Amino acid sequence: MRRAFLVLLAAALVAAACGGDDTAGNETGPNGVDASMAELGQWDLVVFADRNFTPENMADAYARRITADTGVAVEAQDFALTGLESERILAMIRDEAFPNLGEAVAGAEVIVVNGTPPDVDLDPCLGGSLRERGDVPAFTAEDFAPYVEVLGEIYDEIFRLRDGAPTIVRAMDFYNPWLDVWQEAGVAEACTAAWEEFSAAAAEAAQQAGVPFVSMYDLLNGPDHDVDMREAGYLAGSMWQASETAGDLMTDALAATGYAPVAPPGG
Repeated sequence: MRRAFLVLLAAALVAAACGGDDTAGNETGPNGVDASMAELGQWDLVVFADRNFTPENMADAYARRITADTGVAVEAQDFALTGLESERILAMIRDEAFPNLGEAVAGAEVIVVNGTPPDVDLDPCLGGSLRERGDVPAFTAEDFAPYVEVLGEIYDEIFRLRDGAPTIVRAMDFYNPWLDVWQEAGVAEACTAAWEEFSAAAAEAAQQAGVPFVSMYDLLNGPDHDVDMREAGYLAGSMWQASETAGDLMTDALAATGYAPVAPPGG
């Protein structure tokens, strides 16, 4: 299951190392930067993410890294919200939740997508307390099909709003900050299986849209998902927000995909 994630990321790394492929049909330079994008002088970056599962000021950190790598000035627009659901992201960019946010997406050269799934009850696996958790369902890919669908609609809406302009779209999943609690509660095996299905759905949606995907789950919990983030120093304080160390790793992973724009499927 994890092999597909690593293959997708590896493909992005190869493209970046080779100067990027002709993803959007235009000439590319170092780091896969589209020639027409390099001439803009400034890029806007929009980040959609769950604030609980990202480091503080991640958008600003990624913006600085893009500038360091490409020489292009970047203005970050951080739309990370606590518990940000994928359905809410879709409503936001359709201007159903936040007026004029669609305009921000339409003007953004770089967009990062990360949101929680609809219609999936992961409650037995959520939170850092040793509360009574009940039985953890044996989730399958079918349970996360609505998540794949909503993420696909988000990517479609991004491409529609960008109207053919070269756009660097990147996707990421969620790390697991609760392995220690799962182990104490006796649900580590079941919750790890659930989280892997959750991550696989995000990867599938990105792959279908041709969007480079970074598994923060693999990155911070290890390829076997047995790394305790708290023990590794990847969590800030007693909460589950990523520490500065983890944040640097997350920024590095996004940067490692390069800066080749993404063409919509069939585009």
